[in-house]
Amino acid sequence: MLEDLPESRQYTAQALQIGLLTHDSRLVADAYYIQSLEAFYRKEFKTAQSYAQQALSGYREINYAYGIAQALDSLGRCEMYSGNFSAAIPNLTDALDLARKLGDVRTQYSTLRGLGELALFGQHIELQRARAYLQEALEYSRQFKDNFYQPYLE
Repeated sequence: MLEDLPESRQYTAQALQIGLLTHDSRLVADAYYIQSLEAFYRKEFKTAQSYAQQALSGYREINYAYGIAQALDSLGRCEMYSGNFSAAIPNLTDALDLARKLGDVRTQYSTLRGLGELALFGQHIELQRARAYLQEALEYSRQFKDNFYQPYLE
């Protein structure tokens, strides 16, 4: 989360191996999710998309709702930054719907920001929609301090 990528990549690779060896599906999905973030920060959007898809599959397999929301958000952002705007929209909106149901402030913020960016820079520029999404994201960002790590405590 602090973008110390070389160290993060080392620990994430170890976590993935441990998860695979111990058949810990949640740990495997978490490792793929973190790998998607690491690849995203390196601007390797196709690689990040692949990891996000693997995380999403793993979270769906164990029915872990917080993980599903986060992986959908990551997948949608990767698709958006890869220029696949039509695929990004349903993933981001599904992530937002699920995050709202869960009260997951961090994922709500992230998906609203993503949808706002998509409305600004996607195929069709929609300034009013972008403003609404980004304004709502700003409201959620103010709640971060108290709720940022809540999904990880579940």
